[in-house]
Amino acid sequence: MNNMKGKDILASWQKIPEQTHYPDPDEIGNEATPENVEKWLIAWLSNKLKISPGSIDKNKSIMSYGLDSMGAVELERDVQKKFDVEMSLTDFLENNSINELKRIGLKERV
Repeated sequence: MNNMKGKDILASWQKIPEQTHYPDPDEIGNEATPENVEKWLIAWLSNKLKISPGSIDKNKSIMSYGLDSMGAVELERDVQKKFDVEMSLTDFLENNSINELKRIGLKERV
């Protein structure tokens, strides 16, 4: 049986490998294609929250990765600026996944 206590488990979970590369969201094209929006959202979350891009599940709520309301405001602003879409802050706070946000954002461009 593992002898780790709550704080030890949390500390080991939060450790980030030194070599982790966080993709730069600015390197992704501005055209609002499904592929660009998805890659950009993953890069943005990875960069902002310092989590491995490979650990981000596109069907899991973005809030479950530790994004707080201030981060959601920043994400809303950055998505609108990057892809010229009008999305509400509620879209980001309603526990939407990357796949759901991609669908909402692309729908707003039509």
